[in-house]
Amino acid sequence: MPTPSHRQARRAALLAACLGIAMSAAPAIAQESRAVEPQQTPGQRLVLDYDLYSSGFLMAGFQADVYAWPDRYDILLNGETRGILSLLGDWTATMRATGAIDRAAERLSPDGWAFQVDADGDLATRTIQYGSDGRAYATLEPPRPGLTPVPDEDLLGALDPLSAIVGAALVTDGEHCPPRQEIFDGTRRFDIAFLRIRPTTIDGSSVGGYSGFAVECEARIIPVSGHFRDPSSSSFWRYNRPDDDPGRMAMRVWFAALTEGGPPVLVRGERRGQFGNFYLHLVARSITPLVSTAEQR
Repeated sequence: MPTPSHRQARRAALLAACLGIAMSAAPAIAQESRAVEPQQTPGQRLVLDYDLYSSGFLMAGFQADVYAWPDRYDILLNGETRGILSLLGDWTATMRATGAIDRAAERLSPDGWAFQVDADGDLATRTIQYGSDGRAYATLEPPRPGLTPVPDEDLLGALDPLSAIVGAALVTDGEHCPPRQEIFDGTRRFDIAFLRIRPTTIDGSSVGGYSGFAVECEARIIPVSGHFRDPSSSSFWRYNRPDDDPGRMAMRVWFAALTEGGPPVLVRGERRGQFGNFYLHLVARSITPLVSTAEQR
């Protein structure tokens, strides 16, 4: 039976991967939104497969399935434990976000967001709906009474994790990193601040599915309010201590265009963790034209 420390290691690794992969789909949507003309194909379906490794061992697999139209987005992210991590128990997760894109105003109107996790048969869901004022409202099942609430003023302008990255991509090109994003995941308000490190070249490897030019960025999570643990906790989701490593809640991510003139997507990610370093690699991808706006999930 998995111990609490095993569960913590597993959740920390998979959390980092989920946040990293969420960054992969949005640039494709934004670039496609600006580039498509009325006489061209209405959109694209982009499928990206990733493997997560730690210390050379396969830990989990993820797939981002993106339907991107000039005025709408639909992102589905699935993940599951694999390899050595499966020995600690089965874990699957599904995250989905849909919404509208206003290209002229470079603005989103999200429909909603849903996140479901099944950890060894223990099912939990979070959903976010948006009010007429654009504010995010969360529902948790099962309910979790006693969580520190997020103040109403912190919810203004905050988006769910997938929609936030779509919004960032609306104002980002393939040579730069996204601007700082305000995110609400149903229990926490946090920002993700991006820092451009350098343009670089990724070498091919036995596990990576991409080699070539990429832009390297740092993505740092900044706690704002909500369910963050006390600084004395060892949890990933805790407020920082004065003696913390400045990079404790940071990831390195690499974006690259998979086709000439195409949108940049996440091709690699790295995060240092309490239980080792984690490496995320793009291992497969496919791009399919959507010949009609009626082609929906």
